[in-house]
Amino acid sequence: MPYVAAFTPSFGNQGVPYSGKMQITINDGYVTGTYTGTSVRPDALNGRIVPITGTVDRSSDNVQFKIGGAMSFTGQLYADGTISGTADYHGQLYEFMAKPG
Repeated sequence: MPYVAAFTPSFGNQGVPYSGKMQITINDGYVTGTYTGTSVRPDALNGRIVPITGTVDRSSDNVQFKIGGAMSFTGQLYADGTISGTADYHGQLYEFMAKPG
């Protein structure tokens, strides 16, 4: 399923968010796919296709995944397909949201 993702710093400067496109599959509690950065700000993930791997707890809809070696994510998968939570990108915390589309 295609997603559009954005993440903004949890603390401090609330400037332009990082953004990207995700193509993920959720099957039997596992998340797999790819992420490509599309940020207008400088971003090491821009134009690169990096793997996504992780898990979804089917009883609670909690989701954890990693985007390459650059970012880890913990959050919630909602019935409408939205994924939101907290990302750690190079040691800084970000509010993360991804919507189908």
